[in-house]
Amino acid sequence: IELQDCPQEQRMAQSSKDKEWDEPTLKRAKESLRAAEVLLATFECKTTHGVSQDANNLRQDTADSDGDTHDKSGVKDAAPPLLTTAKTGLDGGACETQNVPLLHHASSVLDESIGTVLTMAGMASRVREAAQTLVEADAIIIAAGAGLSVDSGLPDYRSARGWCSCFPSLAMKHMTYESMANPARFDEEPALAWGWYAWRIARYSKATPHEGYNVLQRLMERARLGGFVYTSNVDGFFVRAGFDPKRIVECHGTFTRLQCSKHRQHGVWQASKHTSRIKYDSETLNATADTIPQCRTFGCKCVARPNILMFHDQAFNDSTLKQQHARYTAFLDSVLPRTRTGQRIPKIAILEIGAGTHIPTIRRECEALAVRALQSGSAASIIRINPQENHAPQLPGKHTCLSLGALDALVALEAEVACFSQAPQEN
Repeated sequence: IELQDCPQEQRMAQSSKDKEWDEPTLKRAKESLRAAEVLLATFECKTTHGVSQDANNLRQDTADSDGDTHDKSGVKDAAPPLLTTAKTGLDGGACETQNVPLLHHASSVLDESIGTVLTMAGMASRVREAAQTLVEADAIIIAAGAGLSVDSGLPDYRSARGWCSCFPSLAMKHMTYESMANPARFDEEPALAWGWYAWRIARYSKATPHEGYNVLQRLMERARLGGFVYTSNVDGFFVRAGFDPKRIVECHGTFTRLQCSKHRQHGVWQASKHTSRIKYDSETLNATADTIPQCRTFGCKCVARPNILMFHDQAFNDSTLKQQHARYTAFLDSVLPRTRTGQRIPKIAILEIGAGTHIPTIRRECEALAVRALQSGSAASIIRINPQENHAPQLPGKHTCLSLGALDALVALEAEVACFSQAPQEN
């Protein structure tokens, strides 16, 4: 189990006040550690963290009974020794003072890990069902929301806590995500608008598309008729991950393009060489005036803006989006022809990932596509991947919900798809 860092300073500060555990806490920790040993010994836990542990790992005779682990700056690489030390101490009903913070940390992380193991175990049949849908699909539509990008390490600034953590100066002024992602901000406070967007662009640029994107590409390539990507994400990760740009719809636009903030007829252009020059104050987020991108049209001195569909946006240039939609529609028409005399009925897998209900663009598209497929006589199944908002669509047909994060679910799906492929075929 991957333990997070437990800094030495934190442990030493805690050791002075955590002299003893009270009996309920000790009992809970003991139960937690023992449950972890049983689960890990009987259930092969293969998560996206690359961890596969069994009871032998927990029983490794590598622990230092003198508690040398407290000298380490982190415990991630010393998990088996730490767990053995923890179990030994807990079984004895007491802990050495210097190890208490480490044991407490191990216990809390184990509680969370046990939940993950149980969730994965409970999801096994659903993962198998979803994998079968993908194996049998003639075409795969990948419909991605913000949840797909979380595993790439992008900060969460949509929640109230995340917003205050990332943008304290804006939170102090009672400014919200909706008020910042608004074209009016470029009219009223262009320096603040561009400083905020530059902060986001910098983080998107530094982040790397996670392995789940490669899994998606491999899954789509398996389908007889191929597939298409429909995403509301503006990070451009699908293109960076190697997907064919002509097989992608970015329904909310992308950071990788700019447009004029006043005149949408002035077209769109690549953003990288313009946005990379923006300088801004890290506290106030105000951008330096002479680094703010301008419209590239000769004679126009208006501020440029990202080619992103914002809230209450009447100036969004949708020329690129229209081209993407035209290719998407043509693909669907080829997969779902209106007449199919004597043709095999195609099966469509709609892989919806990390799409919530707060901004339901992706969910609506998935369900509308499923209805269209059914009306054309095709078989359409939605695979909904979302750790929280995972209720099944109220539509005819076989649909599967996986209460997992995007990366966990995709790695599990690919492993199960491989099992289907290796299984002996009936004559």
